[in-house]
Amino acid sequence: MIDEVFALENMTFLKTLRYVLKGFKLLHIVMLILALGLFALDGAVDFFYLFTLLFVYVVGILLSIAIHEYAHLWSIKKLTTHKQVRIVIMKATFSIRPLVKIKGIKSIIIAFAGPLPCILIGILLFLVRAHWREHDTVLLLLGISYGIHILSFWPFSGDGLMIISGLIDLSKGGDNND
Repeated sequence: MIDEVFALENMTFLKTLRYVLKGFKLLHIVMLILALGLFALDGAVDFFYLFTLLFVYVVGILLSIAIHEYAHLWSIKKLTTHKQVRIVIMKATFSIRPLVKIKGIKSIIIAFAGPLPCILIGILLFLVRAHWREHDTVLLLLGISYGIHILSFWPFSGDGLMIISGLIDLSKGGDNND
């Protein structure tokens, strides 16, 4: 488990990616076992399939999580005067939590900012596949990896809860915080 407070001004995309890589060690182990298991099928799966699996894992899953989380960080930097945030990573969850609660429209924008770039990348990948590479499995898997971030808008996720909280704040007339 990782639970650290860090300065927003020092957080870059590469540092965010490093936290993602460090935080999802269990997922790395599962993917390695899967890849080794496929390799152990004694020639039933060739190197291309193993490379595809690992490529989709790194570029599709890990990179999309880093983009998602960095977009939250970027929007917090731009919309608030917060200097620090808390990063919490447990097993398969990654969250960035401001030290001071963000309310109203800012919380809604920050919640949308994380998944939105990933969803747009997913749509772009699906469009490229549909128009130029319709049988490309890698584009399909990458599109799914990025598009799945749409689930972040559902109320059971942290972003969905933040959107609901922001809507409740707005309905009560409260939007006067940093």
